[in-house]
Amino acid sequence: MLSDVSMPGLNGFELCRRLKADPRTRLIPVVLITGIGDEFKLQGIEAGADDFLSKPFSPGDLRVRIRALLRMKAFIDEMEYAEAVLCTLARVSRLGTPAPSGTVSAWRIAGWPWGGSSASRRRI
Repeated sequence: MLSDVSMPGLNGFELCRRLKADPRTRLIPVVLITGIGDEFKLQGIEAGADDFLSKPFSPGDLRVRIRALLRMKAFIDEMEYAEAVLCTLARVSRLGTPAPSGTVSAWRIAGWPWGGSSASRRRI
């Protein structure tokens, strides 16, 4: 998300704080943009901004920063998915019941080499 720091009503710092405080939106990358000076960068970072740009900025600079943040977001999403798979497997293991039918494919989707057999789970 790109947001200017100076907006009527809700400024960019407060918007960023609200996004980062909500579990549903906390992982959305936020880039704050300002023309009011570098002294506000720390305030932006403290508000939870993932990056900060001063006006004027080049379109190339913005593209590079957005690509980097999207790569990081994709990595975080993969980690959250892997955590969900591991938590599901741990619950199933504690219950002593067969793994749900989607578990094996979930492992493969995540790119993990084992299919979730009991021997593989012991290796974890």
